[in-house]
Amino acid sequence: MATATNVSDTERLKQYIWDLKKIKQRPLWLKLLLPLLLTALASYFTFHLFESVGRRVPFMLYFGTVMISAWYGGCRSSLYATLSTMVAALIFVHPFNLTVITVYVLEALFITMLIFIIELKQARISESEEKFRAIIEQDSEGFFMVDEDANVILAGPLHEGILGYSNEEFKGSNIFNLIHPEEVARFKYDFLKLLLRGTGYHIFVQRLLTKDGRWIWAEACVTNLLCDPRIKALIFHYRNISERVEQDKTQEDFVHMASHELKTPITSLKGFLQLVKSKHKKEGRLTDIHLIERMEIQLDKLLGLIEDMLNMTRIKAGELYYHFEWFDLVACVQEVTEAIQATTDTHRLNVTASGTLSVHADRDRISQVITNMITNAVKYSPAADSVEITIEQQQDFARIEVQDKGIGIPESKQKKIFERFYRVEGEARNNFRGLGLGLYISQEIIRRHGGRMGVSSQEGEGSVFWVTLPLKTTKVGRRIF
Repeated sequence: MATATNVSDTERLKQYIWDLKKIKQRPLWLKLLLPLLLTALASYFTFHLFESVGRRVPFMLYFGTVMISAWYGGCRSSLYATLSTMVAALIFVHPFNLTVITVYVLEALFITMLIFIIELKQARISESEEKFRAIIEQDSEGFFMVDEDANVILAGPLHEGILGYSNEEFKGSNIFNLIHPEEVARFKYDFLKLLLRGTGYHIFVQRLLTKDGRWIWAEACVTNLLCDPRIKALIFHYRNISERVEQDKTQEDFVHMASHELKTPITSLKGFLQLVKSKHKKEGRLTDIHLIERMEIQLDKLLGLIEDMLNMTRIKAGELYYHFEWFDLVACVQEVTEAIQATTDTHRLNVTASGTLSVHADRDRISQVITNMITNAVKYSPAADSVEITIEQQQDFARIEVQDKGIGIPESKQKKIFERFYRVEGEARNNFRGLGLGLYISQEIIRRHGGRMGVSSQEGEGSVFWVTLPLKTTKVGRRIF
């Protein structure tokens, strides 16, 4: 904070010596009159009080006249002072020396030119400051700057409306004290990473403490400009998103409730349909069996969609539980592949693996991920006739790859496909139905197992989806035994 104080004192000193705003506010007639009065005063002192000295060195007080006029009225007064002192020198200086007077006038004009350049520079700086101030004051987001210790050194006006603190209360406070206790450790970690990088930015969503003791959700972007000598601070822009978070929570609660309520009657319908199918077979009425089987397929799809929505809400609530055990990953992949192969006659599913790979994971959840990868490969490669599945060991990880020869994914969309409800725009969106939750759920499952999930693809040339799982047991996920 000492640095900020020193800078402030320096600025005050500069404003005291040279304040362009005050110069512009002073009356024009006084700017014109002052040089004349000072010139007359300088001539009087030179030729009456210090006559012997003044006749030899008459220009020192004239230089002072030019400088004082410049301080009071800027370059215009400085120019008037130069002209008036030049006239006085021509009249009063004896013996007359044109060379000395010419040199004096050139020096005075040089001073005037310097004052003019300073005024131009200050005008530009002032314009930039006004633009910056207008942007900050009109910005719809909260704004503040902090030093490397996270102490606030400058705050915009809107933060008072968001957090309730006045500028005096907010300045000098530490932002770590505003973060919710459950989130402060993570925030400090991200803050430290940003400091170590030296540059860049980080986007986060945190709960912040208001002056009246409430917690609000804020979405913020912090930019590291400590290395910029003009700023030397970290810049925070943030907005209150509490209403949006509450709406999202309400929507997720509704989806969870609706999915849960729908699942029970649909499961019952499937059970009744199986009874009808069994009764038809016993009574020999086989003509309607294919219709019942189609109904079963559609019910299974509907149950799958409902299960995806339930899993999505469980993930957001931290309630997607895992049962960890040791099992053979290769056998698990082969089991899933055989089950899918029995339901499709359009693609040949080829599994390449050698030996066994034991992993400590939730077998059902991993089977869910593999199922999603393979069914997607079949679904998005309608013109192909095969899908390649590879399992191999890479150092301390098992890697599963599912390769198709389908429509491919543009590079700009490859990260977004793992987001909730995201579906690639265009013809593929119209031809291939779904909620856009499968990859989001799969990536979350793999992440909770300490692994990674990704894709490499080129549009029109197929895709390779891959996951990695650690071969060594680690404390990940939430275990229910």
